[in-house]
Amino acid sequence: MYKARHLPFLFITGYSMLCLALFLLDLRGSGNNYLLLMGLTGMILSISFCVLCWMEISASTRLSKAEKNRWKIGLLIMPTLAGVLYMIKGRANAID
Repeated sequence: MYKARHLPFLFITGYSMLCLALFLLDLRGSGNNYLLLMGLTGMILSISFCVLCWMEISASTRLSKAEKNRWKIGLLIMPTLAGVLYMIKGRANAID
């Protein structure tokens, strides 16, 4: 069974960097290279979080095929909401 150890770190760091970059960009009103770099880094961390979740869900033996498909579709359509729900509830059910 594949278990990603860094999922909570990637989730918290990636989404907080994205939110902070968007907030600071809104306050300043103009782009800054550091804000763009922080937003890009946050996006890369968030995408890697979704990929690791996808791998963990695919390798799970405790989830049915329908549940796996629901989690995967949720991660594709609404990654932030599905990520929060997966970290709070779904991960405990998916990991052996």
